[in-house]
Amino acid sequence: MIQINLSWLSGIFSFGELNPQLGYVSVEDPEFFAQGDEAYQILEDIRSIWMDRDCSVEQAFQAWICFNL
Repeated sequence: MIQINLSWLSGIFSFGELNPQLGYVSVEDPEFFAQGDEAYQILEDIRSIWMDRDCSVEQAFQAWICFNL
């Protein structure tokens, strides 16, 4: 199985934070926090949205929030 480097999929946004180096995803509203395997699955989901929609990381993260929270 190929491991995809998600280090580029990080950032602090006005609505939350993606941090693959420390393995967490946080959202301000609604309040949400994931770490470890759950966070890495969310990062993979966000990467898929990013690839499918050809949008920014921020837009992909917002889309994931809309679909899942």
